[in-house]
Amino acid sequence: MVFCVPLREGDRFATGVIGRVAPAGRILLGYFFEPARDALLDLREASGLGPANAIYVALLGDPGFADGSWPVIGPMPGWRKKDWPMPEFCRPVDGDRAFLAVSYKSDDVSADGAVRPISQEECGRLPEDGLAGSGFVELRLTRLLTAS
Repeated sequence: MVFCVPLREGDRFATGVIGRVAPAGRILLGYFFEPARDALLDLREASGLGPANAIYVALLGDPGFADGSWPVIGPMPGWRKKDWPMPEFCRPVDGDRAFLAVSYKSDDVSADGAVRPISQEECGRLPEDGLAGSGFVELRLTRLLTAS
């Protein structure tokens, strides 16, 4: 599913793609892309999007969808689950002195799968673990897409 997220500066939007939905439907895996847009994305423009060119990946709740502030554009053209694998996430532990890679179950982003210890360097290459609220996502994308 392709959607747009309003940025907090100007009347601009970021583009997102839902990669997974938890069985209960309240937790989603979102991929977000540049550039910031002055208008909602035309669904035909989404065909070039893929996990490798996402600027931000997060587990998130559904309030932006539930309240209508995150417009849904439509189904991702040609989307195939195998092309959008479930990423590992970095979870800091022990006051940021140790790090774990967390693998969520591919069909249930609300359930932890395997964990393994990783270095701080590897942690920096993985998305952050944790549930991001819609306001946090909007602020993060605004910072990422309006930075000079």
